[in-house]
Amino acid sequence: MNRHDAKNAKAGKLKVKRILFLFLLIASLAQAEPRRIVSIAPGFTEILYGIGLDQEIVGTTNYCDYPEQAKRTTKIGDVLNPNIEKIIALHPDMVFCGAWKWQVPEKLRSVGIQVVEIKDAETIPDIYKRIMFIGEKVGKRDAAAALVSRMKSKIQMIREKTSGLPHRRTAYVELDVGNWTVGGASYMNEILEIAGMTNIFADRKDPYMMVTMESIASRNPDLILSLNRKKQEYTSSAAWQTLDAVKNERILDKDALDWNAVVRQGPRMVDGIEELANLVSGL
Repeated sequence: MNRHDAKNAKAGKLKVKRILFLFLLIASLAQAEPRRIVSIAPGFTEILYGIGLDQEIVGTTNYCDYPEQAKRTTKIGDVLNPNIEKIIALHPDMVFCGAWKWQVPEKLRSVGIQVVEIKDAETIPDIYKRIMFIGEKVGKRDAAAALVSRMKSKIQMIREKTSGLPHRRTAYVELDVGNWTVGGASYMNEILEIAGMTNIFADRKDPYMMVTMESIASRNPDLILSLNRKKQEYTSSAAWQTLDAVKNERILDKDALDWNAVVRQGPRMVDGIEELANLVSGL
């Protein structure tokens, strides 16, 4: 090979390296900053908006109703049974969904869609990690870190306020019919503690469980927090009338506040906890 050929070969290799570098850079940016996102859970949706995304969110579930912009996105079904065809038709470059034993991620990946599976958070620190994880996936790490910092500050402020209460009331949380409630392993148990209460089933290791009326009565809560019933359903029932919470009408029913702000694993959680603490202090 003469000097001219060697020079051309060197220039060619350099050109290939530059093209490869640009390709990798573009691919990296595309992966870090998706332009079309589908969220298959209200909590993920609220986090995505909370870290500054908006037009990038093209599809959400029927239950994704906050913030207002989420109502205007294409609805792809419910959390457990999303419409695969609708999701594919939206041409997303990233889909966020729960890490459950289901076929949705596999079906979407089979047509080349990037799917991010996220486990349910068991603790409030897990929720912070979830926000950071989503932020990193969409190229919004700094915004996610700032959001988590604000949430931690507000949680600390609420803790300081409720720590001065003269008496921590015991509370029974009813999530759904059949006496579904929360145990000590649920992040909801932490929420009660932050808001100035003690979960009557905090000693139970399951995060969620069904309990008997007898077990509720034996623990005789000061308060009832119900996400699924009206106050009158308790006060008019002979079985519930034996409880101090019902006798004293210390019941926060399904209409007492926006429970989604409390239970959804996202940014609004801290506002929900603050409202819950304020309501409890007034009972």
